[in-house]
Amino acid sequence: MLIRRLSLVTVWGVLFFLAGCGQPKPKRPQGSPPEGSSSSPLDLTDPKQKEVLMEFAREMGREIAKELGNVKVSEAPKQYTKVSLDHCAPSVREFYESNAEHFTIATPDDIPTDLTWMDGSDLEVFSSPDAVQGGTYQDYTGDFPRTLRFVGPDANGSFRRHILDNNAMSLTKPYPNGDGDYPGLAEAWAIGKDRKTVYFKLDPDARYSDGKLVRVTDYFFHQYYMQNPNITAPWYSDFYGNDKFLNLTIYDEHTISIKYWKAKPDIVERVSIRPIPE
Repeated sequence: MLIRRLSLVTVWGVLFFLAGCGQPKPKRPQGSPPEGSSSSPLDLTDPKQKEVLMEFAREMGREIAKELGNVKVSEAPKQYTKVSLDHCAPSVREFYESNAEHFTIATPDDIPTDLTWMDGSDLEVFSSPDAVQGGTYQDYTGDFPRTLRFVGPDANGSFRRHILDNNAMSLTKPYPNGDGDYPGLAEAWAIGKDRKTVYFKLDPDARYSDGKLVRVTDYFFHQYYMQNPNITAPWYSDFYGNDKFLNLTIYDEHTISIKYWKAKPDIVERVSIRPIPE
């Protein structure tokens, strides 16, 4: 909202201008000296003089409000800076551009206004209130890790849970004691009217283990990575293909929508992919 601030000098200027244009002058409060007559200096300790001044100030305020009530206040147009993909490698940008129907950069104005946002706060806590946070967790692995890859050849061994399943966070997590979801890297989410599109608001403080912030473009890169033939993982390339994940749209630095190919009862879980940093 464009706010027009009037300084004290401007206020007096408005009053004198209105008076000179034939506008009604403020009523003189009862008890004030006649116009043009001489008067002694003001004494604000005198209750009578103080009341006269207060009444004059109130009348002046009413006149200003009456005149300013006719002033139309214009709204400044919203300015948005679209999320940039300039940081992407040329081959990655080429992939997005050649699949433009699947990767969209929009603005917050394009987010539907009739969404019902959820954050899982209505779900009962399923962990023990006596659980102590922190500490050291000891575990074992069935064999020596054959690779540190989490997809592709030899990546599906028992060691994978230590570098992916038990560590990497998706946008949301399914509630274990019933229906619903609770936050992962998204702090809120909403299902579109088509029941195939889910909108996510990322936690602005979500970070990787090295302390770097999770970027909304990391979800674009997830799709690029999973479909890249160099990972030699045909199952993942098919599961995350463009025929399954029809569109990803970025609205701002923390808001993204993901459209699945079919409406599902567990649609939020279906599209809660993990970020992959470029």
